[in-house]
Amino acid sequence: MPICGYLLRLVIGIFNRLRALFKTPVAATLVTAVEPDPLPGGADLAALEPETVVAQAEDWWLVETPEVLPAVVAALGPRLRTGNADSVHRITCAYTRGRQAAAIRRGEVGVFSGPRSELRVRYYVVLANGRGVEPYYTRDYRTYLEDVKFQGVFDVQAISHGFASEAEVTAFILGAGFRSLPHLR
Repeated sequence: MPICGYLLRLVIGIFNRLRALFKTPVAATLVTAVEPDPLPGGADLAALEPETVVAQAEDWWLVETPEVLPAVVAALGPRLRTGNADSVHRITCAYTRGRQAAAIRRGEVGVFSGPRSELRVRYYVVLANGRGVEPYYTRDYRTYLEDVKFQGVFDVQAISHGFASEAEVTAFILGAGFRSLPHLR
C-alpha cells in the first residue's frame, strides 16, 4: 500500500509540473472589470492562450475556434470521473461537437456527427432554439426539455447536447465559441 501512495503522489507531481509548463499568461487586455463565472469542470481560464479566449457574444457561432484541441481543453481529460471510456477521447469528442454546434448554427452542417458516448447523460447544454433561449447548461432534464421541445415535439431549430460530465460540458462550450455559460440548477 505505501508504494501505491508514493506512485500516486509521483504521478500527480509530474502532471502538475507538465500542466505548469503549458500555462500561458493571459494578456492584460483580456481582463475585465467583472470576473467571469469559472468554467465548469474546473478549467483554468488563466491557462487559455489569448487567441482561444472568446468573448460572450450574441454571434457565438461566428467565433473561430482552433481545430486542434487547445491545451486547456486537453487538460480536462484527467478530471473525468465517470465511466471507463478514454478521457482524452471523450474531451476531444465534446470539443469537436462544440465546433459542430457552431457549424450547425451557421448552416454548414445539419446534425452532429461522429461517435456518441454510451455513458449516462447528466448535463444538458442548450445553445439555441426557435424561441430565442439564452444559452445555458443544466443537470435538470425538465428544464432542458422545456427549451428543446415545443408542443411535445423536438424543436428543429434547437441546438443542444448532453454529456456525462462537467468537463465535457466545458470542452463543448469552448468548442462552440463561448468562454462560459450560466449553469441553471
